Amino acid sequence: MEDLKIVAKCENTILADEIKNALEAAEIPCMAVDETITGAMGGYGPMPGIAIKVYKKDLEKAKDIVSKIQEERQKDVKLWCPTCGSEEVELIQEGVKNSIYWKRVGALLLALTIIWLLFYLPSPKFTIIVTIIVALIGLIILPKTRSNYHCKKCGKDFYK
Repeated sequence: MEDLKIVAKCENTILADEIKNALEAAEIPCMAVDETITGAMGGYGPMPGIAIKVYKKDLEKAKDIVSKIQEERQKDVKLWCPTCGSEEVELIQEGVKNSIYWKRVGALLLALTIIWLLFYLPSPKFTIIVTIIVALIGLIILPKTRSNYHCKKCGKDFYK
């Protein structure tokens, strides 16, 4: 008997059915295995989800089909308001670039090192307190790396 290989793991039955139907249309035998059910009825296993399995000989062809489905689904993903569900959403502020974030983290670490070197010998306790305060202030004022959106329908702001 040939080995079955996992070609996809799906979070829901809708995606699992879509992949299974596409594979069957391409005449690739497959099966969906619900991994949330263990030996006990209704018990959750360590890796919840639905696995789509195919025979080893069909694995490459099946991966191509699954990747096309996943690419199409990524194109269809739309941003929506978590409060009212509206898709009438606009970007208010773009997320901060990671390079800027890490430059500021580096500057903060440099400042902490200078404070430590200047004040440690005369007063170690004072140096530790000042270092902790500067680190906390620095972490609070560092920019966040998420974008801010505004819903035109309900007026709520949210982050992505």
